[in-house]
Amino acid sequence: MAFEFKFPDVGEGIQEGEIVRWRVRIGEEVKRDQPLVEVETAKAIVELPSPEAGFILALNGGEGDIIKVGDTLVAIGAKGEKWTMPEKGPGVVGSFSSEEIVALPPRKAEGTAPKSLPGQTAPEHAPHHFSGPVERIPLHGIRREIAAHMVKSAFTIPHVTHMDECDATALVKARESKKAEAEKQGIKLTFLAFIVKAACEMLKKHPALNAHFHENEIIYKKYYNIGIAVDTPEGLVVAVIKNADQKDVFTLAKEIADLAQLCRDKKITLPELQDGTFSITNIGSIGGQFATPIISYGQTANLGVMKIKEKPVAVNGEIKILPILSLALSYDHRVVDGAEGARAMNELIALLLAVS
Repeated sequence: MAFEFKFPDVGEGIQEGEIVRWRVRIGEEVKRDQPLVEVETAKAIVELPSPEAGFILALNGGEGDIIKVGDTLVAIGAKGEKWTMPEKGPGVVGSFSSEEIVALPPRKAEGTAPKSLPGQTAPEHAPHHFSGPVERIPLHGIRREIAAHMVKSAFTIPHVTHMDECDATALVKARESKKAEAEKQGIKLTFLAFIVKAACEMLKKHPALNAHFHENEIIYKKYYNIGIAVDTPEGLVVAVIKNADQKDVFTLAKEIADLAQLCRDKKITLPELQDGTFSITNIGSIGGQFATPIISYGQTANLGVMKIKEKPVAVNGEIKILPILSLALSYDHRVVDGAEGARAMNELIALLLAVS
């Protein structure tokens, strides 16, 4: 009897994927755990292994097609067995653990033209708007997921953003004092590593910002997994540093750099994108004075970190030029009151003023 292998629930709320490349053909004999297909989800390209040994009786969909969770991908059975692809419908057969799913870099199918993502040249016969030429680009993969995720977060979480500035003198000195040691270890030490460390300490004193509003309860998390927003050519990806409070700034700096590169290379794995408890958006690496970060769904807060800029500041009646760091803390107003948000920001600033 044929076995129907359905597109499994790969976690993180992913509901669909795009077929990138088939690794098998109809009639081919396959072994258990042999790669069957590469599918691009909103988070990464994953390689799905065969759950059974046998012969490929049917493949559902071609490269570039969208497959929903629960849809049959492959039918596996005895050699020569007849099998008809059923109508698509609900129901998921099994699921994979993160160890069974392999994230891969994107590949172009041989003999096919590359797809358009924002920034590429317009197709030869682009449709014309009445005011002039336009380009229509369907949403795919990460960009489609970003759109859905941002709408869900923005329209289900009542956002409040608390903004403040911090004298970054101590932060600059701390980085300079440890920079040479970091370079010996092959690590580029950034301000972000110190901010992650300080954020963990702040969250321990203000647990409402390390929580999750779920139906009629608030879930307070006793672990500190910090999501770091990474700008990639395909869109924003949030990689997660697990147990960040237990790591020093050198380890944090290296992990931040490694995760960011994996995101840009699309080699990031699903476990490295899951289970964040609090997020940091480092806008300062690009520029800007202030912003209002959107909270990741399933969390209660997102810290926006801006660029450190020299500014004239009044200190005890005198004007001094100081390095100033602008911060913006967005939080879920169902969980965090305004006063608590302000106290959390004050605590974070105090920690940064005392960093060494």
